[in-house]
Amino acid sequence: MNERQPAAYYALIGLSLVFSVLAVVTLLPNPSASKPNVLGYRSVCTFAPAATALCGLLAGITCILRNRLVSARRVATRFQPPFVAILVLGALVAAAAVFGARFSASQSRFAAIIADSAPAGASFASLEDGTRLATVSEGEVSATVEITVAGGSVTGLRLVEGTNVEQSVADVVFAAVEESQSSAVDAVSGATASSNVLLKAIEEATAGR
Repeated sequence: MNERQPAAYYALIGLSLVFSVLAVVTLLPNPSASKPNVLGYRSVCTFAPAATALCGLLAGITCILRNRLVSARRVATRFQPPFVAILVLGALVAAAAVFGARFSASQSRFAAIIADSAPAGASFASLEDGTRLATVSEGEVSATVEITVAGGSVTGLRLVEGTNVEQSVADVVFAAVEESQSSAVDAVSGATASSNVLLKAIEEATAGR
């Protein structure tokens, strides 16, 4: 005869399912993410796979709590053999720690890129008409920008090639630069490193006037 389970048992099942689904969702591709995760692609959660392992760990913990502390089944039938649960949790903790450390290192690299790529914020004046290119690389971010000058002003900007630079970010930066005729514009929120690299490339292209 099956034992009747308490309400907390089913609540913990729900939590385990939620955390399991979230673990999968964190890894789904998301091209509009502000930066790639440590696996090298842009995902729903830029903290993946550290966040993935953390969600898996929470799913495992709620599962153990449900079976060990809440379940109405006899103790002898819960999680046999017990070392399996310990091994799984240990692996998830190790994965979260390893990828968490890699994410921290990645964040530090991006912070350094932001500092190194900060543009001077120059105003444009007396530019020679024509088209010119400039490339700027800072760590994991690089951009080649084509600039068109007519009538002494910047009339066109195009992202020719970029690494870890989204076209949508470039469009916002370019529109601001053309409107102000200056590189002293705000970086796109959540994309400071790529914004700075774009602005620095524009400054280099206009440096010769």
